[in-house]
Amino acid sequence: MKNYFQTFTYGLTAIAFIVSGAFQSQTIDIALHDTYLSIGAGLPFFLTGLLFLFYTFCTWAQEHFNRKPNKLLFLLHYLITLTGLFIITLFLLSPPPSQQFQDYTVEELFDNHTFLPTDASGLCIVVMITLIAQSLFFINILLSLLKSGK
Repeated sequence: MKNYFQTFTYGLTAIAFIVSGAFQSQTIDIALHDTYLSIGAGLPFFLTGLLFLFYTFCTWAQEHFNRKPNKLLFLLHYLITLTGLFIITLFLLSPPPSQQFQDYTVEELFDNHTFLPTDASGLCIVVMITLIAQSLFFINILLSLLKSGK
């Protein structure tokens, strides 16, 4: 009997993100120097749900064709991705501090050698770690294709 635990986990996560994205009525407001971005908060949830649907299909195909994915890589990828998305969501949906509403001039940004407010640098690190963690999934697929099925 095949063990579809990883497929089931990715599938439930995809459904949870898509459903939670459908019921979001908030907007995420991002104020940059002279640009103001406003996107629906449900869109990142929906797109993350689609990403996890892709992961579900790939993991199902691995299990179906007797290619055993590495459980440690699965666990690392899953936990880093969910932790990163949780931190990003907390950051984006939290009320902005009052200093984000300051008007920065281009000269001030270049003089300070920073292109983001100081409180957003932690978010950039979390985003980069989460994006790099996505490579663990593809490494897991590659390793399961290279080793023989049982």
